[in-house]
Amino acid sequence: MGKETYIFLFFWALKRFVNEEFDPARLVGECGAEGEKLLKKMQALNPISLKELLHDVRAMGNLKVYACTGAVKLMELEEVVVKTKVDDILGLTTLLEIAAGAETQLFI
Repeated sequence: MGKETYIFLFFWALKRFVNEEFDPARLVGECGAEGEKLLKKMQALNPISLKELLHDVRAMGNLKVYACTGAVKLMELEEVVVKTKVDDILGLTTLLEIAAGAETQLFI
């Protein structure tokens, strides 16, 4: 606890985040039977939604969410809308510089 946490959003993850498409039930429609299995496991392991989790971490004051400039353009997202959902829109080089100083890095 207390560590700065950064989320870097690219492409489809960015699009879903901006459009607030957090519902894991979409896995069923997109991934069929495997998606249904995954959904059940997710609900059993952690009943808290991703939206709630992000809200709670943000309330602690140590979460920063960044969008990649190139991904915003490639996914044809409106920059004005994206800026209302993230802390900033940054170029890939800047995102890599931020990540380089991190104690822990997770790539999903």
